This record gives sequence, C-alpha cells and structure tokens, in this order.
Amino acid sequence: MIRKALSSFIRRGSQEVRKTAKSFAPCASLIAKPYVAISDNFWLIGEDKAINPKEYFIIIGNGQSSSPSNHSSKPFPHCSFHDNVRAQHELLTRYFNIKHVRAVLGWSMGACQAYQWATQYPDFMDIIVPWCGAARTSLHNQVLLEGVKSSLIAAKGLSSAGPKEGATALKGQEIRTWSQEEKEAGLKAIGRANAGL
Repeated sequence: MIRKALSSFIRRGSQEVRKTAKSFAPCASLIAKPYVAISDNFWLIGEDKAINPKEYFIIIGNGQSSSPSNHSSKPFPHCSFHDNVRAQHELLTRYFNIKHVRAVLGWSMGACQAYQWATQYPDFMDIIVPWCGAARTSLHNQVLLEGVKSSLIAAKGLSSAGPKEGATALKGQEIRTWSQEEKEAGLKAIGRANAGL
C-alpha cells in the first residue's frame, strides 16, 4: 500500500458527453514515461483528431502520479502493472462512476498496462489500443531500461539495485527525494541516453 498516493489525471469532454456517449478512457494508460506531461498526450485529442471530446469523455493519466521519484515513501513499495491497473479501475469506477469504457489506450509502459487491462478487467472496455509496447517486457528491453534507470539515479549519486528494483544508497548516503538540480541533471542524462534509441 502506498500511503497518501496521488493519481494525476485530466479529463476532456463535457459531462453531457459523459452521460450520452460511451466513455473513452486512455486512463493512466498514456503514462509511458515518468517525465511525460499530461499535455504531451493532447496530439490525440480534438474535434479533428483521433479522439473527439465532443463524442467521448476522455480521461488521461500519466507518470506525474505518485512514483518512486516523487513520493516520500522510502523505500517505495513494490508495485506491479496489476496494482497500477487496479488503482486506475478504482479511479474510473469509484471517482467517476464509470462502468464501461469504449477503449483503453497506451503507448510504451501504457501499452503494457493496456494489455493488463484486457486480462484483469476484460469486460470493462470494448477494445484496447496498445502501441509501442508488449504484454511482457523482453530481456533486451529490461537491459535497456536498466541502463536508462542507472543514468537517472546516478544524478543522485546512487547505484541501481538491479532490474525491476529501485536504487541502492551508497555507503553513508540515504535514499531521498530529488532536488531541482538532480532533476535537471537526471533529465539531461536520460535525454542523452534516449537520443541514441
């Protein structure tokens, strides 16, 4: 359990659309990477775009929700795609009182979560639309992600605890939240690492 967890989202489409049309819930499935802003997903949304807010009630979430990089819990509790999708489902069903959606979309890590939606709540949506992702993370991708993670946490003077794990504090250090300088150094490092992908 993550105490005082926050789920970051924005909605598009009026309440009237919500009452009269099927909900279209990209949900937290558009999270992809922790440094992607919600506004980075707007290229999909508009009257002339793939997802029309006059036809659908749209919910977009992303990596600005509680995560190891922005939460005070140290060490951060282990979370799986199952846990993330369960939290997204709670948001939709309890907060928005939505019982069914037209689609769950996602790219990259969001695509992985779209696949999880299909197995965890198969009757909740009509379709899933995953892109640039897989139902299971390949070993090659785990190595790639470990390299990106290592470059990020190196900005804090930490070393990786290994694939699927967090950071390990070096002797005499403790794991703590990111300073502004560390955030900037980390983003520059991940930018350089991703430039070659």
